[in-house]
Amino acid sequence: MYALIADARPVAQPFATPGFYRGFSDSPGFLVPPKWYLRLPPGLRKLFDQPIAGQTLFQLVSAGLLVLLYSWLVLLLFRRLLHTYRYLQPRRSEGQRAWHQDNLAWFRVLLTLPVMPLTRLCDLVVDDLVNLTGDLLVLVTVVFFICYFLASSTFFFFLFEAMGRSLAEWLVQLRGGGSELQLRRVSNLVMPVCRVLGGLVALSLIYRLLLVLGLPSTTVLAFSAVPGLAIGLGASKLLGNLFAGLSIQTDRPMRVGEFCQIGDTIGFVTRIGLRSLELQTVDSRVTIPNAIADEETIVNFSRRQRHGQEAL
Repeated sequence: MYALIADARPVAQPFATPGFYRGFSDSPGFLVPPKWYLRLPPGLRKLFDQPIAGQTLFQLVSAGLLVLLYSWLVLLLFRRLLHTYRYLQPRRSEGQRAWHQDNLAWFRVLLTLPVMPLTRLCDLVVDDLVNLTGDLLVLVTVVFFICYFLASSTFFFFLFEAMGRSLAEWLVQLRGGGSELQLRRVSNLVMPVCRVLGGLVALSLIYRLLLVLGLPSTTVLAFSAVPGLAIGLGASKLLGNLFAGLSIQTDRPMRVGEFCQIGDTIGFVTRIGLRSLELQTVDSRVTIPNAIADEETIVNFSRRQRHGQEAL
């Protein structure tokens, strides 16, 4: 709207304010008290009011410093988040790490939680305090919106994962158990469900982001067909492993901690996931896709030994 009247001649009447909008848009907003800004030396104010791409030098410098500070804080939190995966409590044994997985999961939730209010705060500062206008304001706002929804998706995924860890420990304690093996067995049933729910919430937030950015609903629905196309073209094996993993979890031909033979591989079952399972053999740890394990003959020596003892 301002572009339509920017070059118009001022109206010859006593209440006209032809330079009002430009004076407002070139001011630092509420970032600095107006009296302080007006008391600056004329030469310094002239430098700060230097127009660059529709903004003043003061506004560009302030917005740049704010974006740099925001980026530094987000990278600091992201680096700390990666640190939780690289160094997974090396001073604790395997059994102790299993019982502290919920603490680590909630710590990741706390690392991702500040990004959302921090992003919203920076967006408000750029809009209201730094007082950016025009296309630059639109660009910065879109970037902050994308960061906000991505942070929200990550937060909810970690939140469901942390809730699953705590729920698994609570179920084990409710049943009167306390061994690391029982916890891993319950986690193999609870965690896939919680991760799927977290992924669905994150996916819905991504779709919401596309709507906020102005994409029509028909285009968003077209994007929803991309995962199905990807599954049909190249992810059929992944889908087969997922269904095979659900079949193994339902039929339970083996459990974590049991001594089994799958095909030609013999070892202890250490993990059963949605995509694959792991066997600890004599000399190595073998990962077998669920689809292959579901097709192979599974010999559970642990259950055979138990039935033999009961018969005796």
